[in-house]
Amino acid sequence: MSDEAALARDTNKFESRYLDWLIGPYREDEALYRERSPLFQAERLFKPVIFFHGDEEAVVPPSQTEAIVAALRRSGRPVGYFLYAIEVLELA
Repeated sequence: MSDEAALARDTNKFESRYLDWLIGPYREDEALYRERSPLFQAERLFKPVIFFHGDEEAVVPPSQTEAIVAALRRSGRPVGYFLYAIEVLELA
């Protein structure tokens, strides 16, 4: 995930409390969610990064990956992105 605040607002019911456990209640500290989101830290990443994502992933939608990829590219960072026509991508 690249934008924890967006995920907290838009996630499914099953995952809705996961970020509360990791970060804290979204409604109580929205600024902390932004601070912890890689999307807003892209300019601080210098190593090459590669992303693999399933195009129908239900928990973390492809838009999360596409946002961080775009931010890294705007910052001139080396990034690779592969979107697969499968619901869930699992790497072994």
